[in-house]
Amino acid sequence: MSMQPNAALEFLTNRKETNIVVVTHGEILRLMLALMVFGSDVALEIYERMNQGFATSNAGMTKVKYDRRGWYILTWNEHAHLQLQSGELFDDPRKIPDRNRKQLRH
Repeated sequence: MSMQPNAALEFLTNRKETNIVVVTHGEILRLMLALMVFGSDVALEIYERMNQGFATSNAGMTKVKYDRRGWYILTWNEHAHLQLQSGELFDDPRKIPDRNRKQLRH
């Protein structure tokens, strides 16, 4: 396994901030998730199975928490931030009415 995701997790765990945003691609996210769940000795076979089973789609948000006991996965590939007040998923900019672009939830 690559040492870069390990270094990234170590960097994050040593930060003093309580909320940190990380923006990355799906495959790196799944690798970081495998490291969070199984530790730095995660086997390639386990990672490959996670890579196939934990699909992501564009603009999905995954929330994790870290404390002295370890990592916790709170949400995976969530899209609630793209939902219009009508409940319709914002997957096409043409769905937002021109007269009320403030309809998106914040």
